[in-house]
Amino acid sequence: MTTLCLEAISLIRIKPVSRLSPEEGTALWNEGFQGYALDMTLTPDLYTARFALEGLSPSLSLAAFEENEPAGFVMSGKREQKGQLIAWNGGTGIVPRFRRRGIARVLMEAALEQYRKEGVSTAQVEAITQNERALRLYRELGYQETDRLITLRWENPDAPPNFPSDTDYFCRPAPPREAAGLSFYRWEAPWQCQWSNPAGVEGWIVENEHRETVGYALYRTGTNSEGYLQAVTLLQANVLPDHPDGEGVMKAALRPLFLPGSLSRSAFNLPTSNDFLLGLLKEAGFQPLVEQVAFAMDLEE
Repeated sequence: MTTLCLEAISLIRIKPVSRLSPEEGTALWNEGFQGYALDMTLTPDLYTARFALEGLSPSLSLAAFEENEPAGFVMSGKREQKGQLIAWNGGTGIVPRFRRRGIARVLMEAALEQYRKEGVSTAQVEAITQNERALRLYRELGYQETDRLITLRWENPDAPPNFPSDTDYFCRPAPPREAAGLSFYRWEAPWQCQWSNPAGVEGWIVENEHRETVGYALYRTGTNSEGYLQAVTLLQANVLPDHPDGEGVMKAALRPLFLPGSLSRSAFNLPTSNDFLLGLLKEAGFQPLVEQVAFAMDLEE
């Protein structure tokens, strides 16, 4: 690192995002994500709502300042999962004129220090595969790659995919907590795809003729201003291990994606290691939208 960068870093001050007004936080967020692969622009209302919807904490999230000028941020949340605290980096951004000066590293190191102070066991983060700088930084900090994640989308909202609807299984909506109580629940799923994510998660349980649970799925749904269903997003799905009709069970679990009507249909951050599920969705015509790398760091070592 050059002397210039070291001098610039010495001027950096870290403050909790809770000290920013919604307008200040929104401006920093939007500037920090300028030039990002996806459009991350927010309004003050959406910025404030994001904390609740994504389980982020204003006091755990950090902002970097250089001579009282906001330079970047890292948004974080924490939750208890299977008796341990998990922290998630829900967005890191640097204002363009402050980039390539080591500020992202300073912020990430400060975030990890804060996680440890609060007793966090595991830190999680994802980055788009094309974001080579972020991938390199996370690896240098000690994060280990755990999986690749892919988001798929059905391109034509006015025409639902052609997917077999006949099934020998009984399906019912259920509280997401019920899915989390299953022995084959996917605890390794990303932060935003967990049952405890407050962003309107709904459970879907698949039962056999004996009313035994053989599969499940978690979805996030959205409605329009009149209360009608507008969007369905698959967050995770799984089948009872060694079930003789795994394909039939999984198709039953995916049924909400194939409801009739004009809907936005997608599958969010599915592990690429789940060839079975991805194969069914791609066969039905869902197209890849974006791919991310999932990382985790054990903070108890």
